[in-house]
Amino acid sequence: MKHVIFTFFILAFSYMLNAQICNPPCTPDPSVNENIPGNGIFSPLPLPPAIEGVYYEESITIIPPSTYSGLPVIVAIQVDEVNGLPEGMAWCKSQEKFDVTSPLTRYCAQLKGTPTTPGDYQLSLKITPYIGYGSLQVPSDPIYDDTSLLVIVLPHIDAPVADFSANTTNIDAGQQVSFTDLSTNDPTSWSW
Repeated sequence: MKHVIFTFFILAFSYMLNAQICNPPCTPDPSVNENIPGNGIFSPLPLPPAIEGVYYEESITIIPPSTYSGLPVIVAIQVDEVNGLPEGMAWCKSQEKFDVTSPLTRYCAQLKGTPTTPGDYQLSLKITPYIGYGSLQVPSDPIYDDTSLLVIVLPHIDAPVADFSANTTNIDAGQQVSFTDLSTNDPTSWSW
């Protein structure tokens, strides 16, 4: 009985670690068509900015890299971690392992959540490359790969709300009216 419980715990723990499959699944952009040695490609670049306290969701198309420095041609990669995400945001991927194929296979990932802190966040990946030996795919040591993915979180700014008062509202021709600006949220320009 202990063996069954332990096995269940291991499977449940493994599932929690790899529970980053998008639901519903995201769809890759079919127009992305490069396969760059070393880093693969991500699209779109740059990513649209996020706003502090506002829900953000962006799909990213990925074409896996064809090689890594010091490794033979790889047949698949597994993205194990995305590091450097803004607080309040998470990621998911379209499947557990990405095969490197020809013609190019496109995959996708999503960044989503509500960022809590403004700033620039450069993302990096922990990737397990798989080397092909015939029909066998053998995992190699993990690689930590800096990416060109930058998430910029802008501070949330409330829009100005116009409000004015006048010293008089009934005037004769040629009289002057003095207005007082009571607008909120710090407007920087005015148009009459």
